[in-house]
Amino acid sequence: MSKQHEPSPPLAVALTQLAQDLIADYRDLREGRIGVREARARALIAREALRAVHLNFEGLRLLSERAKPVNGKARLT
Repeated sequence: MSKQHEPSPPLAVALTQLAQDLIADYRDLREGRIGVREARARALIAREALRAVHLNFEGLRLLSERAKPVNGKARLT
């Protein structure tokens, strides 16, 4: 019996907020409220945050693929 895993609400909220902040930064850059350096710094921080999320999911996938049955139960996929 396989179970669907959904992202936890805190992660979904954090990613949504990150996307909204990037959009706001882009608008601020276009309107001259922030400079190019500031926009690039913020984008690099967001990029690293998304890379961390990606690495987390890749690690979970790798571990779940290598999981062995426990007490005769099939592994979750």
